[in-house]
Amino acid sequence: MLVAAGLFTFSLSAMAQHSYSRPAQNIFYVGAGSSSGEASRNENDDTAWSLGWIYKTRSLSFGVDIAGEGTSYDSTTGYYNEPRQGISLNLIAITPIMRGRRWTFDGGVLLGFVQSGRSCESTGRSYLGYTCYADQDPDTEYDFNYGAVGLWTSGSISVGLRATKESTQAILGMQF
Repeated sequence: MLVAAGLFTFSLSAMAQHSYSRPAQNIFYVGAGSSSGEASRNENDDTAWSLGWIYKTRSLSFGVDIAGEGTSYDSTTGYYNEPRQGISLNLIAITPIMRGRRWTFDGGVLLGFVQSGRSCESTGRSYLGYTCYADQDPDTEYDFNYGAVGLWTSGSISVGLRATKESTQAILGMQF
């Protein structure tokens, strides 16, 4: 009975490995572009950037990225509402839209949050060189961030577009 159970388990494992022809792949990407929407009308003219990682499977793929995009108004440095580049943290979900013999085009959504402001309202400003009084952390405000990601992959190279409400960026990635 124990031998039969072992053979049954082995045969299921072998069938599962045989039917799954390609292992999952990781994609690391970098992006750069320009501000869009509200951010393009502000004084912050820093180049938008992003770093991301996607765990790619044959059907649905997931990832995360961090980006410098949009405008965050900073009131911690002695200036009131000084425009600076905001930082965003996002989750990505993509799925294959088209496939060729040696390439795929994936598309999906990006959801997260973006820093919109920093201040020392609860503690007051420091006069000793700290960001806030008594070296306390500043109050940070965040807004909802959303967008779309399109990614064409062939071999170990991925090229695409990342567009959010804060920026539009060209992305270049490497599979490993």
